[in-house]
Amino acid sequence: MEPRVHHNREDLTGEYWFGDAGQALFAVAFVAVWILDTSVLHWTTMLDQYVPDWVQTILAAILLASAAILALASLRTVFGEVRDPPVVIRTGLFAYLRHPVYFSEVLFYVGLLVFRLSLAAAFVAVGAIVFLRMLCRYEERLLVDRFGDEYREYMGEVPMWIPRIRRRRNRKS
Repeated sequence: MEPRVHHNREDLTGEYWFGDAGQALFAVAFVAVWILDTSVLHWTTMLDQYVPDWVQTILAAILLASAAILALASLRTVFGEVRDPPVVIRTGLFAYLRHPVYFSEVLFYVGLLVFRLSLAAAFVAVGAIVFLRMLCRYEERLLVDRFGDEYREYMGEVPMWIPRIRRRRNRKS
């Protein structure tokens, strides 16, 4: 199946054909289940009582703000300039994470779950995270096809989602 290319830009490699729609569907399903369970039904919110509201609020605010900052900065890096010739993006957050936009989505889900704990919504979030990981792997195959060893080297140096505390030393030195 041919990858979908954004805005006919030659410097962008493409994405899974159902990527954006799948992300939107998971986000809508998650928010709907989260709101219904935490505000109306309370079927799977029993863990909520064990964590003080102020702790949940502070942690959620940190996670949600981090998600927004990460998403905006990453999208600005990808779409903010045309790279001619096309190159592997290694600047900004992409120096620390290969997929900061997708990681920001994970932080969004976790942030809402921390704010009000819902096992039902957590189940949907796990499905969304599995879907995001599938998108990462698909897009990485496209990038390896396009950039070859340069992208393989990048994959060896930069983690997919969780930034390293210390940078990996270059093994060639």
